[in-house]
Amino acid sequence: MNFSTDFFRDEVRCGFYIPTAVKQAWAAELEVLAEIDEICTKHGIKYFADWGTILGAVRHGGFVPWDDDLDICMLRDDYVRFRQVADAELPKEYVIHDYERQEDHWLFLARVVNNKKICFEPEYLNAHNNFPYLAGVDIFVKDYLYKDHDKEKERDDEIMHILAVADGIVAGSLKQESTYIWLKKFKEQYGFSLDPSLDARHKGIELYRLAEKQMSRVSAEETDTIGQIFPMILKGQPGQAKAYYDEIVRLPFENTTIPVPASYDTILRSRYGDYLTIRKVWTGHDYPFFEGQRADMQAKADFEFPEYKFDRRVFEEWKEGKRVSDPDPDRVLFLCAGPLWWKAYEPFYEKECAAGKEVYVVALPLLFKDCYGNINASDEELAMAAKEDEYPPELTLTPWYEIEISELKPGRIYIQDVYDEENPCMSIPPVFYSSELRQYTGELICVPALHGDDFKPEDRNDVYNLKHRALKPGIVYADKVLLATETLRQRYLEKLLEWAGEDTREYWEDKLDLKEEEHKESAVENSDTDEACEEAKTSDSSQDSPPRKKRVLFVVGANEVAEYHEKAVELLKKKMEVFAENAEKIEVNICLYPPMIEEWEEALDGNAQVFIDELEKSMEQEAVGFCDLASATEEELVDYHDAYYGSASPLVHEFVRAKKPVMIADYSVGE
Repeated sequence: MNFSTDFFRDEVRCGFYIPTAVKQAWAAELEVLAEIDEICTKHGIKYFADWGTILGAVRHGGFVPWDDDLDICMLRDDYVRFRQVADAELPKEYVIHDYERQEDHWLFLARVVNNKKICFEPEYLNAHNNFPYLAGVDIFVKDYLYKDHDKEKERDDEIMHILAVADGIVAGSLKQESTYIWLKKFKEQYGFSLDPSLDARHKGIELYRLAEKQMSRVSAEETDTIGQIFPMILKGQPGQAKAYYDEIVRLPFENTTIPVPASYDTILRSRYGDYLTIRKVWTGHDYPFFEGQRADMQAKADFEFPEYKFDRRVFEEWKEGKRVSDPDPDRVLFLCAGPLWWKAYEPFYEKECAAGKEVYVVALPLLFKDCYGNINASDEELAMAAKEDEYPPELTLTPWYEIEISELKPGRIYIQDVYDEENPCMSIPPVFYSSELRQYTGELICVPALHGDDFKPEDRNDVYNLKHRALKPGIVYADKVLLATETLRQRYLEKLLEWAGEDTREYWEDKLDLKEEEHKESAVENSDTDEACEEAKTSDSSQDSPPRKKRVLFVVGANEVAEYHEKAVELLKKKMEVFAENAEKIEVNICLYPPMIEEWEEALDGNAQVFIDELEKSMEQEAVGFCDLASATEEELVDYHDAYYGSASPLVHEFVRAKKPVMIADYSVGE
């Protein structure tokens, strides 16, 4: 599976900072998912995104930003078929963890894992984005439930008893007399016999098989309800309609797609309520999952694993006031780590230009490196990686391979990439590492392009990710680090003092600063808003210049057709009539989610075609326009439109963060 360098860039989603290290973990899980998907496609096996993964697919178009699990589910029949072929079809290094094969895995799910052990072999690392840790996909099983609630409760109690006996035998806590009584009961009830020569673990396995047999004893023809029996149904939670899982639609998920039940909105609302409202919930498992593996390895190793340490020589030089000699105060250099990050530099660039400085801007290439840290790229690949053609056309760029910083000796250098050689899978050319740059300038200024929302010390996932942005060479070697808020500055200070020692407090307090430009940008925005309001007032009072129409993005999800069928077409017609009646006031643009029409057609058969025909008819009458989510960026759509209306999609939280109105359509009522 191929990933671009942009996939592995640090990123902020929903105000949450995601570092490269977590992106590596995501990529490893997506590789496992691709193998599962290939097997399921080949054998006609259905599977669906589940738990946080279905939430992420619908709400974020990928992983929930502050999570790193990848969960899918299968109906029992499909799960059995998958297990029958998986061992032969999966790559040879893959393994499946379940209660039969894996110690201390007393769960009724299978985890498909990308290797038998953590692997630091160069060939393996170079093929897997330098990620050595075990990553996998959890497969949960949904069984058919009795229509009669009393019968279901009776079965659940049976399963609980079987599991209690199994766990007691494995733990050695069940007395021999009690074991005898229960095994005699199981033989009478199920015809089950347990080989007395088995050890405790294998006795537990046989009893877990018995429990699983009871979970699967209801057939599809007997019921209209399904559920994950362990542990959800056993805890008294209700099942879900079997019909919800009849139709599948593939939604965008990171750089691929993932199948979800076409009735995903109903499923998510029954599970999470208002699932579109962002709540950063820290789940019980370790985040990120690979840190637990690393800690286990470190505990067994007789040496300390390599990790970037604070360079105290810089601290000592700072105390002595040492600095490069003879920098040219009239020369300024901007080193940009990518066209998407240029915007963070703009106020500083404009300020330096206005001051009459001799300004140089260099677009740096970002490239994959091998496990030894080497960049192996052709001249053509290096040129393409710089992406110079994606920067603003009015910006004059100096090619990175032409700049000689040791000769230029600019008075000030601005940087964004804080990693130097510490990025786990990518690198800029080493001549632009902060440790090198500080030798040739009077002032090295770090302007992080990303900052995310403020967070508290108890927000553990935010705090963990902070080490990937704060404890890096660019922060250490820069003379100034310009942060977005005082709260973020405080979090940086706490992390850096914990890392480098309390005696370095004055060093960090002097270094960490706030962007003055933040205040200026706010003033400019307010000024622009005031001008826009005045313009609107003028327009309102002029008969010759009517006010601009409000632009509404109308997102239509495939789930509407799956959940309301023929009724969805009639409800859509009513909405279109309302749009047509208000055409003088509002401009409406339709956006499909998922954006691939073929996904609609494959998942929803004839119902989808009737619905799409109705949309096309409305567009022919010029009642609405069309926006293609596959070609327009989320930022472009949010910038252009004034409000969001319609079905759930990853655009909802983008409009919310832009402080623009969002209204979720209800197809269950005629609006």
